[in-house]
Amino acid sequence: MSAPVAYVPVPAVTAPRQPLSLFVAAYLLSGASALWLTAAIATLFAIPQYSRYYGDREQNADAGVLAALLLIVAVVVAVLAVGLSILLALLDAHGRPAGRVLTWIFSVVAVVIAGSILMLDLFAPIPWHRWQMAGTAVLTLGVMAATGVLLMLPSSSAYFRAARDFRTARQAAIRLARQQAGYYRRPGYPPAPYPPAGPAPFAQPGPPPFPQPGRAPFAQPSYPQPTTPQPAHRQAEAEDGPESGRE
Repeated sequence: MSAPVAYVPVPAVTAPRQPLSLFVAAYLLSGASALWLTAAIATLFAIPQYSRYYGDREQNADAGVLAALLLIVAVVVAVLAVGLSILLALLDAHGRPAGRVLTWIFSVVAVVIAGSILMLDLFAPIPWHRWQMAGTAVLTLGVMAATGVLLMLPSSSAYFRAARDFRTARQAAIRLARQQAGYYRRPGYPPAPYPPAGPAPFAQPGPPPFPQPGRAPFAQPSYPQPTTPQPAHRQAEAEDGPESGRE
């Protein structure tokens, strides 16, 4: 049997400080999500106008329905992009390397879509919606390009490395603290024995056994017999005796 392991103090682990470049990148992603959500709401209000325009131009109601369906798909994609951008902002703020790589890929896709909106002029039939979508596309190009550049800066790269080392050190400290607290069985010590088998606690007594043949049955307890109360004159005669009756 080996000697007990000496107590080792758990080292304190401090989180790295977030640089300004990463702080700005996370807020730019959040701002982009607000832009896309605004564009999605505006597109919902513009769907009836597009449906009427294409239905009148083609002299076919199906053309208006098809335009409405395509705009609904665009709204769903925009809402999904809003949720994804917020998730990526949180991952980048916590120094997750996978979040940074996904943010770069997401930025490239967003830039391609924004450039397509500007070049193809897909929303020309409705003037107010056209200008609103064009402004959103221009802002998206600037925001996503700036986000990708900020994540490439040396300060951001150093933060991601420090965050990875911090998570590794924290996991090691947690394992050491659990070992000191006795969560893990130390080598050289046998496992604790099981408790001995015995009667179950709080055992309920069973019914009394029946008398065996040839033995007297259980004695029944005797109780006093009830007496009938007598009238008052009968009690007086009984107390005076027969002589009182003769008088």
